[in-house]
Amino acid sequence: SNNGAYIDELQYASINGIIHGQEEIYQLSNASLNGTYIHKTQSTLLSPTTTENWSSTNSITFDGNGNCEYTGMLGKIVRTDTVTPRTVESFTGISNDGLCTYNVTREGALTINSIFGATSYAVNPDTDTIVGINAYQSIDTVGSGAETMVKQSSGLSNANLIGTYLLGAQSIVLTSTTTEVWSWTDSITFDGNGNCNYIGISEYGTIRTEDVSPPTVESFTETPDDGSCTYGLASNGILTIDGDASYVFSPDNAVIVGNDYFSNTDVVTSIEVMVKQSSGLDNASLVGTYMVSGREADLTDPASTEFWVWTGIVTFDGNGNCNYTGTTEEGVIRTENVTPPTTEIFIGAPDNSSCTYNLDSDGTLAIAWQDIGVTLSYAVNHDTTVIAGTHVVTRPSGVVSAAIERMVKSSGE
Repeated sequence: SNNGAYIDELQYASINGIIHGQEEIYQLSNASLNGTYIHKTQSTLLSPTTTENWSSTNSITFDGNGNCEYTGMLGKIVRTDTVTPRTVESFTGISNDGLCTYNVTREGALTINSIFGATSYAVNPDTDTIVGINAYQSIDTVGSGAETMVKQSSGLSNANLIGTYLLGAQSIVLTSTTTEVWSWTDSITFDGNGNCNYIGISEYGTIRTEDVSPPTVESFTETPDDGSCTYGLASNGILTIDGDASYVFSPDNAVIVGNDYFSNTDVVTSIEVMVKQSSGLDNASLVGTYMVSGREADLTDPASTEFWVWTGIVTFDGNGNCNYTGTTEEGVIRTENVTPPTTEIFIGAPDNSSCTYNLDSDGTLAIAWQDIGVTLSYAVNHDTTVIAGTHVVTRPSGVVSAAIERMVKSSGE
C-alpha cells in the first residue's frame, strides 16, 4: 500500500480539512495554527480598591508545534475607588510581550498557557478567526476579558474591503462618579475606494451613579448616529477608520475586529466585531455544533459589580430548532456594600436551554431562548462558521444588562 500518500492525506486533513461527501470536514491540531495573528482584547478587572479597564493589541505567532510568542502594547484605565472624590488615571504604551504554549483539539478548542495562566478559545474551521471570553483571578483581583484573534493578511488594499457589515460593540466607561456600560449595533458599508457610511441600528446604556447613597442605576435608549467615514486598509489587514488604526480585517473578508481606548473627561475601552452581510442564507444553512462563549456586564444591583462569563455548545438542526448545553459559568463579582469591598470568582451551575431560530438571507440571526424567555439577535458570516451578537437583557425592574456572545463552528464533525 502507499503508506506515504496515506500519511500525506492525514496531514492535509489535519491542517486544511477533508472533503466528505458534499460537506467539508475540518480536523484541527496544533499544526493548524502556524502564522501570525492580530490579537484584540478588552478586559475589566476588579479589586477591593480599584476598577481597571484594559485594552491591548498584540501580535501572536504560532509555530505549528505548540509554541507561541506575543508582542504588543497595553493601555489601561485605573479608577481608585477608596478615595473621595475617586480618581481616574490613564496609562498607555505599556509593553506586553512574552512566550506561551498552546494546544488545539480536533474540534477547534484552543488553550493558551502564558504568564496570565491558561486561557480558552475557539478556532473557526478555516483558522482565520479565534475567539475567547475568559475570567481571571490573582490574589484579590478578579476580571474578565473579551478576546478575538484574526490571522494577519498580506497583499490587501482598500479595494478588498467592499460591501456591508453588521457591527456589534460594547464599551465600559469609568468616571469619578459613574460606572457605565454601553452597547450599540450599526450597519457600515465600504465602497472599495476608501469611503464608508454607517447607519445606527440601536444604542443602549446602563449608568450606575455612585457618588450618592444609595447608588442609583438607570438605563437609557439613545438615538444611534448615522454618518460618513473614510478608511484605509493596509497590506497586512490593519484597518484604519477615520484615522483610527484600531481594527483588523480577516483574510476571508468575513470579519472585522476592533478595540478602542480613549480618555477625555470619561475614559473608555471598547470591543467591536463586524460580520459581512451575506445573501442567500436560510435556516437550512445553519446546521451543526458551535462552541459558544459570552460575557454579561451587570450593574443592576447597586450593591455589587458583576461580570458573568459562560461557555457552552449550541446545536442547530437546519430546520429552525436548536439546543444549548452549558459547560462553564463564572461570576466575576465585587461586593460593594461591605468595608472593605470583597471580590470573588463565583462558580455557577451552567444553564441548558432549548431554542428556536430564524436565519435571514443577509445573515441576521434571531434565537429565541426558552430558559430566559427572550429573543436575541446575531450576525452570521457567509460560510456560517462565525456568529457574533451584542445584546441587552431587560430586567423586571426595567434596568438592562449588556452581553456579548461569540460562536464558532466546531471542527471535526
